[in-house]
Amino acid sequence: MGAGVPLTAAGFRIEVFPVSHDAREPVGIVVESSGGYRFGLATDLGCRTPEAWRSLQDLDILVLESNHDLDMLRTGPYPWRLKERVASRRGHLSNEDAAAGVEALLSDRLSWVVLCHLSETNNSPAFAFAAVQPVLDRRRSRAKLLVAEQHRPGPWLEVGG
Repeated sequence: MGAGVPLTAAGFRIEVFPVSHDAREPVGIVVESSGGYRFGLATDLGCRTPEAWRSLQDLDILVLESNHDLDMLRTGPYPWRLKERVASRRGHLSNEDAAAGVEALLSDRLSWVVLCHLSETNNSPAFAFAAVQPVLDRRRSRAKLLVAEQHRPGPWLEVGG
């Protein structure tokens, strides 16, 4: 299964799309249930590409990287070369880029936005939340915002009904 080639398995339609990360063939994923519910997962983005954002349209649940706070990255302990890599178009999405990305993906259908892949060194759940929640508020979105934790599972997320 490669990017752009959908697969159907166990009643789910699975689509992968390329993301801009410095790894071998990195992808994001959209899964659609037989009931029509759509879940999208995108991490290791580096930047918001048109192809990825086309794939992530019209979701019920969006799980999106919000890797770093730019100020924490700039002043943090990483060597300069690693800071440049993380902040590059082939690195990771910042909180600000995640917020802009969420705004572009808002729809009446979206029930949940889950921020994930937060750096333990260069971010905090509070900073990620503070970057994205104002977008949901300003756009009067009904989507709920959750910041995923790294060391324990999150709650069950329900859509529809």
